[in-house]
Amino acid sequence: MTRPAAAGFTLVEVIVALAILGLAAAVALPGRIVRNEALDLKAAVRAVAGDLRRARDVAVTRNVESTWSLDVAQRIYRIADDPRTTRLPEGIAVSLLTATSERLGETVGNIRFFPDGGATGGGVRLESAGNAYTILIDWLSGRVEVRHAP
Repeated sequence: MTRPAAAGFTLVEVIVALAILGLAAAVALPGRIVRNEALDLKAAVRAVAGDLRRARDVAVTRNVESTWSLDVAQRIYRIADDPRTTRLPEGIAVSLLTATSERLGETVGNIRFFPDGGATGGGVRLESAGNAYTILIDWLSGRVEVRHAP
């Protein structure tokens, strides 16, 4: 007695079909990827707010003053004693509001965090394509708060 052939595809046929689909996607998709300015802005806001919180955490946990520095003209910022700098994406406008004593020049300023959790206070505004966010730093508690600004 002979057994009827099973209906379906062989493993080789499935692999070949997947390879062809993969090649077609690799050719077609890169042209379809578009930068989303709103997503870039939100990611930058999260990164800046996170690093401000990290600077506060450094001050509290190490019991030392910690500064977060921003160069508005070059759109780069860093935390003192950390060699890494972060550059904000092109197309995002940035401004800094800080204490006069923390201004280091026309375009550079600090926000300083203290071991007790307090800060010099201030804010950072990031804006792109009609959207804006303000990151506020409370001088008494050092709390970092993000607000969507129309």
